[in-house]
Amino acid sequence: SVRVKTCRRCGVGFLPSDTTPDACRWHRGQFCRLDDGVLECLAPGDMRAVQQAIRANGRKKKSRQPNMVVPGYSQGQRSEQSWAWSCCGEPSMTAPGCSSGPHS
Repeated sequence: SVRVKTCRRCGVGFLPSDTTPDACRWHRGQFCRLDDGVLECLAPGDMRAVQQAIRANGRKKKSRQPNMVVPGYSQGQRSEQSWAWSCCGEPSMTAPGCSSGPHS
């Protein structure tokens, strides 16, 4: 039997034989705070939390999604600060990525 692997970029399960060239979507940039039109990017440790949240969001089983603190949100509510991806300006942390390629 073939084992399903989990993509390191998006967290979605895929079969290694699936070589679809645009099956995976991710952001090449960082999720940054927008302050008066200037992006202030996160420290590497905080960016890891964003990447974990994105991978968790891609999981099918919602029970497997951890409860975690993510930038731009406080106690489940959107904060007053503006956030955006540095690569495309998308304000949603879990928005589909602006880059695509095969799962890895």
